[in-house]
Amino acid sequence: MLSPAQVAQRCDTSRRSVMRAIEGHDLKAIRDNKNHWKVRAEDADRWAAAQWAPREQRPPEVLIHAQPEIASELAAARAENAQLKERLATTATDRDHWRDLANKLADRPRWVWPWKTK
Repeated sequence: MLSPAQVAQRCDTSRRSVMRAIEGHDLKAIRDNKNHWKVRAEDADRWAAAQWAPREQRPPEVLIHAQPEIASELAAARAENAQLKERLATTATDRDHWRDLANKLADRPRWVWPWKTK
């Protein structure tokens, strides 16, 4: 017999979700002599299986916990993404600097030959 907190941990959800399922009679539970909810492990597993889509239909975030190689690839991709964002910010700063220099040169009076008139 499991407590709602143990069911939540086992099913990778919140305790409040488990309590809502108990209150809504979606999850079978009984109260013990101390007025604590208790859930059979089989009932918890059955409830969890009914709540989530089959493995092939789950979003990628749910599958990451089951496949460590995907988690490591995701971590590497996130690190690369952070580096690329940093390089992009540096490039944008550099671009703005060169644009300011070009604008200063464009605003400067141009030298003209003394014998030429405007």
